Amino acid sequence: MALTVNGKVAAVVQDADAYQKLLDTAARADVYEAISQGAEDVAHGRVRPARDAFNELRRRHMAYRVELTLRAELDLDYLYSRIDAAVMASCGARAQTHTRLRCCPCAD
Repeated sequence: MALTVNGKVAAVVQDADAYQKLLDTAARADVYEAISQGAEDVAHGRVRPARDAFNELRRRHMAYRVELTLRAELDLDYLYSRIDAAVMASCGARAQTHTRLRCCPCAD
């Protein structure tokens, strides 16, 4: 139901389930945008291994100590493999030409 003031919608009244679905849709849109931005970065070669980024943080900010635990390294390896699989699946026959976290030659 929409409430109007002078012919313009001023407020919308909806049940809790419909509002929750709206919130869920907005959250998914944010996730999809983040994934899209990440895929664009990969396609344009704006990536580097996490270990290199952490090493740079150590060099720049000696006050902060960043270390990867074994679990974090395993999680990163898993994520890299999922990214590789997604890129390879999207490029079909040219999948063998891909290397980890490098610009996809199929995107050129």
